[in-house]
Amino acid sequence: MPKLRRQCKEIIPSADINLITTCTNLVLIFLNKEAINLDDANKHMLPHTTIMTYLSFCFIWSMGANLHDNSRDKFQVMLREAVNNVELPNGGKVDLPSDDIYDYTIDPKYNTFQNWDELKPEFKYNKAESFFNVLVPTADTVKYGCMLEKFTTGGYNVLVTGETGVGKSVVTKDFLNNAPENVNNATVNFSGKTTTQNLVNAFESKLEQRRRDVLGAKPGKRMIFFVDDVNMPQLDAGKAQPPCELLRQVIDQTGFYDTKKLFFKKVQDTRFVAACGPPGGGKNEVSPRLFRHFCMIWVPSLSKNAMQTIFGSILKGYFDLKGDPALSNNVDDIIRTGVDTYGICQEKFLPTPSKCHYTFNLRDLSKVIQGMLMCPLDDIVDKDYCVKLFACEMFRVFRDRLIDASDRKAFSEIMHKEMEAKLSLDWELSSFENVIFGDYEDSRNKQYIILSDTETLIPRLEELLMLYNAEQSPMNIVFFEDCIQHLTRISRTLRQERGNALCVGMGGSGRQSMARLGAGINDIKTVSIEITKSYKEREFHEDIKLILRKCGIDQETV
Repeated sequence: MPKLRRQCKEIIPSADINLITTCTNLVLIFLNKEAINLDDANKHMLPHTTIMTYLSFCFIWSMGANLHDNSRDKFQVMLREAVNNVELPNGGKVDLPSDDIYDYTIDPKYNTFQNWDELKPEFKYNKAESFFNVLVPTADTVKYGCMLEKFTTGGYNVLVTGETGVGKSVVTKDFLNNAPENVNNATVNFSGKTTTQNLVNAFESKLEQRRRDVLGAKPGKRMIFFVDDVNMPQLDAGKAQPPCELLRQVIDQTGFYDTKKLFFKKVQDTRFVAACGPPGGGKNEVSPRLFRHFCMIWVPSLSKNAMQTIFGSILKGYFDLKGDPALSNNVDDIIRTGVDTYGICQEKFLPTPSKCHYTFNLRDLSKVIQGMLMCPLDDIVDKDYCVKLFACEMFRVFRDRLIDASDRKAFSEIMHKEMEAKLSLDWELSSFENVIFGDYEDSRNKQYIILSDTETLIPRLEELLMLYNAEQSPMNIVFFEDCIQHLTRISRTLRQERGNALCVGMGGSGRQSMARLGAGINDIKTVSIEITKSYKEREFHEDIKLILRKCGIDQETV
């Protein structure tokens, strides 16, 4: 343990007792009479070797589970030294995998190490499914799903941590959606404004009231609460996070006090899975008094191979629906270009005080694929069209975020270099730099296709503006190339599922008029919040109520 603390790093710190407790929990999960029969194990391996194999696995997912990516190689060296120094009776020996030990589980049949890849189910693309519900099985999703199952089945709480965009919530929700029939689940999303009353309301609404002072899962079932962004609540005057302290009390004392009727309510048959990112950017450090109750797992950033597998499987599954092998054969090169460009952007375009939004994560790369899926397969006729679609989406997601001409030029040159190298294209930069896709050129068929040149688009946009002015407050807009490109970017974002846009620019640059017309093109109603000196939180809540009524009661898209 001292050597581990000296040489390895944890982003979300754990207590020594927490790691030891997690290790003993895993030993109880794997080394019991129901899980393993040592007499039967003699057919394949000596009992002492079997026990040491499982102990090694328990060390990996306790002492090494919460370590940052950069420290895992050091931990593997330490574990191999420790295991090799153990002398087992009858000359027994544990053969740890020669490569990454985190990539292996234990085969219960032979009690030997087995690669997680061998347990990965086949992925089948479903066009009708929401893009945000698509989960491509990888060794990582299988790995963390299995560990969540082991811990929660054993009756322990789990904390899943990792950088933004690595898939913490996706993996956890997939595990909960496929949980056994005797397991119910509920999700609570913490934010900076979450209060203790919000958490109490969640408990009382999601759990059954067994007796006046007892809450719990339905009879014969267990409840798992997924608490997302558990470190988001703001600190109070005493530097504590009241919702986190209430959650700690529920775990620590198996209940909470009803502050109105003044009695203690017990919470039974309930376990917690929490997720959070590193402190910073609105996320706070959480008291170790809460996290000591959790088995902690750090989800490392995806490797290039994993990213190529995930995004390549989705895009190839979509292209396969057309039945054109020539189109599907381009997927690997396209995805490799996107992944490498994404990595270069992370290294080159770093956030500064004037460029604080230069933060790129895997969600950005997924938006590129989401954008490509908007284009009808019938219109993707050849490699040239497909690559232009890919280039357009990369420019929309990455280059449109850059605020000055030098950064935009640098990104264009990076894309040009990567596309020439990996896609074997001899294109001039101008061939794809200003290519834009949209769905408003043809009034009869709103398909996401390559748009014509500026002169051709102006009459159509003037027609759309006339239709908008007939129903809304009139706007006078003169269309030119930059104006059309901004409008197309906003329109593209709004037509997407979960499409939200933040328009940044100087006053009078047309942000509001472009946003209104872009919404009108997509048949979306606009509601403006007018900020005044007297505008407070109460007024904001009233405006939110107005918007929600339009959406929920009037069935309008706002």
